[in-house]
Amino acid sequence: MRPIGTLLAVLCVGASLHAQAAPDKPAIVVGNVIEDTDSAVVGATVELVGMARARTDSAGIFRFRDVPVGSHILRAARLGYAPSIQIVTLKPNDTLVVTIILQRSAYALAPVEIKADSEITPRTDPTGFLWRKKGGMGVYFDALDIEKRHAPDVQHLMQGISGVYVVNGGIRIARESQSFRSPCYGAQVMLDGVPMASGFDLNALPISAIRGIEVYKSVATIPAELRTSKNTCGVVAIWTR
Repeated sequence: MRPIGTLLAVLCVGASLHAQAAPDKPAIVVGNVIEDTDSAVVGATVELVGMARARTDSAGIFRFRDVPVGSHILRAARLGYAPSIQIVTLKPNDTLVVTIILQRSAYALAPVEIKADSEITPRTDPTGFLWRKKGGMGVYFDALDIEKRHAPDVQHLMQGISGVYVVNGGIRIARESQSFRSPCYGAQVMLDGVPMASGFDLNALPISAIRGIEVYKSVATIPAELRTSKNTCGVVAIWTR
């Protein structure tokens, strides 16, 4: 018969191994959506892009359960407000509390919701993507184009666009000029009409969540509605489903 001390040691080791083998639990994201006046925004659409969607309740609260660890794009939108987009990073067993502030805007784009039995046309597309695709001066990928490419991420998706490079998730555009063709850093990335901060990783966006991409490689080709103060090197506008 083993001594009691030995048995206790064996049990402790077994318990330790069991604890180490236990899988990490998925994370929880909970938060509220408010105006800059601290008033709750009721009925806002909040989405973990490519994963799940929720609406805020009467107190402006939303919640996502069983969220995989890693970095995700969190988007909030409501008609009459400029949409808000941010990156959230989740750890195992984490509960992340987020406060999202929406700014009122008379010119904000309506959130895009595509139903399985609906068809968006250039006339009904609130983003203007399909209309610009018909007669714009950029490079355009619609959902069918993206599906045909079978790309694992945005970096590989853009490999076929001349003069556009994605390096570690960041955009470089070769300037189209007769005088020089050096890479231009700092091209503006726009996600659902929202200008993203410098350093935004395009590969954080799931391919399955994208319904359209438009690329403008020079300032002269950028349509007025996509112009910002930071697009001197061009614009990559991405629209999600």
